[in-house]
Amino acid sequence: MRLSRDHHWIDNAPAAPLATGTLPLVNPSTEEPIGTAMDGSAADVDAAVAAANRALHDPAWRDLTRADRARLLRGLADALDRRAGELADLISTQNGMPIKMVRWGNVGGSSASYRYFADLAEQLPVEDERVTPYSRTRVRREPIGTVGIIAPWNGPQILVAWKLGPALATGCTAVIKPAQETSLDAFVLAEAAAEAGFPPGVVNVVTGGRATGAALVEHPGVHTIAFTGSGPVGLSIIRAAAERLAALAPPGMPRPPAMMMALHIWAMSHGIASLFARGDGSQRKLPMTAEDLLEAQLLIYLRGLGLEPSGTASR
Repeated sequence: MRLSRDHHWIDNAPAAPLATGTLPLVNPSTEEPIGTAMDGSAADVDAAVAAANRALHDPAWRDLTRADRARLLRGLADALDRRAGELADLISTQNGMPIKMVRWGNVGGSSASYRYFADLAEQLPVEDERVTPYSRTRVRREPIGTVGIIAPWNGPQILVAWKLGPALATGCTAVIKPAQETSLDAFVLAEAAAEAGFPPGVVNVVTGGRATGAALVEHPGVHTIAFTGSGPVGLSIIRAAAERLAALAPPGMPRPPAMMMALHIWAMSHGIASLFARGDGSQRKLPMTAEDLLEAQLLIYLRGLGLEPSGTASR
């Protein structure tokens, strides 16, 4: 099987790369080359982010109702179901996962996830009021903006679905950077999204290695990052988020999207939360208290300002 993609995916169509580098793709089961994907540059990322930000303000996406977005998400699930065999074979070839596990988790689980988020899009109110004996608060839910999605090789569809599903349900747009080992199935997802009727620029794909991911994380047009991967990469994303906090946040007022991105990744990189699909399907959970969260948030903000507090408890 020889599989290659000589383009990225931007504005619902193949996009010619702005850099000529390629990534070799290998079947881990046979150790034989199966093809190549493009090694995206910062310019490629910039083109995808620009498309995503245009789509945010395009009435074709911006003015859709919750019911409209739910309909599109169900259409995406249906389109993926029609490609189930192709997706399963492609993922198994790229990462060596047993085909039965791929069909159950990465393929069936992904379409089920998009249907779940479609239901949620219809059920979650745009605005509600929360009243306590001491206060009255009105909460309004609005799209956060463009979401950068970085996914690992061991769950290339399901771990994208858990990020892309809520983004689309709430009216955000996305730029997906798949793991370089599993670059190809992301195009099947993007083609399915176009077939389902998502407007141009809502779902974009740029393939590449670490430099491509770094360009996405550091891009000022990306409003939040959804990431699953290794601890060292998570720490590098924390540093990039901290720098953006310093640049974008007034003193004493951390920018919420970047703060939450950094905080969630801090928790992930310290093994807090459930880690799944390491090949043997194992999970690991560690406790995290409210004090841990508060300390992490404060440390990230201070380090973003170039300060290193003394007397911090080591962990």
